[in-house]
Amino acid sequence: MVPELIDKIMKIYIKLFFFILIILLFYSIVTKAEENLLNNDRKYYVTINTKIGIPFYTSSTKFFDIYKNEFGGNTNYFKSYPEVGLAFKIQFNEIWRIALSLDYSEAYLNESYFQKIVNITQNSYRNISQDLSIRQIPVLLNLEYNPNFLTQFRTFVGAGIGLNFNATIWSEQISSDVINDNRISGVKYNKSDILGAYRLYSAVDLGFDKQTLDNFLASFIVQVNYTGYFGEYDLFGKVSKEFDNKPIELNNHILPINGYVSVNIALSFNFNKKQKTPKGN
Repeated sequence: MVPELIDKIMKIYIKLFFFILIILLFYSIVTKAEENLLNNDRKYYVTINTKIGIPFYTSSTKFFDIYKNEFGGNTNYFKSYPEVGLAFKIQFNEIWRIALSLDYSEAYLNESYFQKIVNITQNSYRNISQDLSIRQIPVLLNLEYNPNFLTQFRTFVGAGIGLNFNATIWSEQISSDVINDNRISGVKYNKSDILGAYRLYSAVDLGFDKQTLDNFLASFIVQVNYTGYFGEYDLFGKVSKEFDNKPIELNNHILPINGYVSVNIALSFNFNKKQKTPKGN
């Protein structure tokens, strides 16, 4: 019991340390950018992007192997709803930009099937309905290479790292003619977990006007992302108690979704203002 408690405390400590490090890094970069812009009497190039996109999930092979072999499922992929997101960006020199992004996406799995139970006296059947949803909010600090930001049409690439706030809800509905069946209906997992996250992306940025940095409505963006996750959680901890001969695979923590590729469209809005030169200079 004590080693498990220590392990939990260490995991929480690492997550908090990681989160605080990201905030401090972001604050340091923004402060430095403001100083540079003020000293050079330049514009403070701030944009906010709103986006919507279609995610294509890269699922864990390990998860679906367990789902098929131990639970009798047939589905081998997650469906998804559209992804939405928001990004706050600062161009702090001629080629580099930092961005703080927040996105929301949801993957789900729904299916019903029969599971045949073979024993010595007779064959029995279970009718199982699965309902699994995974909601994800990755919050990322990104660095973008944007060398042509003063032109009307431009491309940029970026990479980011941060945290994914993950909420998983899994329930089963089971109708069975197995005598004294341990497999029962109910919620098998309903928890929130904090995972690590990273992102790689590239985009085409199409300005609405040649003076694209002077207009409130700045540009239309087409962007392709890969967002990956790392970390695991105990998805099968509760349901494993329903198995008479518990498979060893159910003891393992797992990450059902490794990440996703998404194709997004976005609108960019300018929030630029001229920095005033301090008095006495």
